[in-house]
Amino acid sequence: MHRTALIIAIVITISGGSTRAQDRQFDAGIIVGEPSGLSFKLWDREFSTLTALTGGRQQAASIRRLANAGYSIISQLGLDSDEVEEIHRYLNRDYTAFAGAVAWSFFDRSAFQVHLDYLHHWFDFFRVEEGELNLYYGVGARVKVFKDDSRLGVRFPGGLDYLIPDSEFNIFLEVVPILDLYPDIKPTLNVSFGARYPIGYIRSRR
Repeated sequence: MHRTALIIAIVITISGGSTRAQDRQFDAGIIVGEPSGLSFKLWDREFSTLTALTGGRQQAASIRRLANAGYSIISQLGLDSDEVEEIHRYLNRDYTAFAGAVAWSFFDRSAFQVHLDYLHHWFDFFRVEEGELNLYYGVGARVKVFKDDSRLGVRFPGGLDYLIPDSEFNIFLEVVPILDLYPDIKPTLNVSFGARYPIGYIRSRR
């Protein structure tokens, strides 16, 4: 386990300047609830590099699970080292992503809604036997457009993201407190669930 994880970490580091490592994984799907519509997520370069090199998020999840199990055993035996700790931190690092939706809101007058969030993912918060379950949280903005006016607010999303076993589909559930700032200050709440699938990579410049 230690040797495999170390090799993976070295390969990822060396591949930092490669063409594929400069690409960012793009997921797309649907979101249902408040609001409902099309959803997307653009992962950071480090997450995209790991999933690309391992052959997909499912394989990356398996490597993370194996590495975490080995790390637990090594820690219990008192054989921990700086190298092992570094590998553990890398595989379970706070991966980030931009996520958003183009959707329709049904609460407090139906309206077109667009939102964009910056999210942090905590992969080591839950341990599951199959798939992968992570906790995410972040901050974002929402624009809600009515026929006669519009609203602008700040979002504070938090949720759970689950990778379905033997697939690249992930489902998510999120609860989002919102504070509208324009034209009036008004608190509200969005609750929704959805599903996404990786559809490709988008080139990102350094």
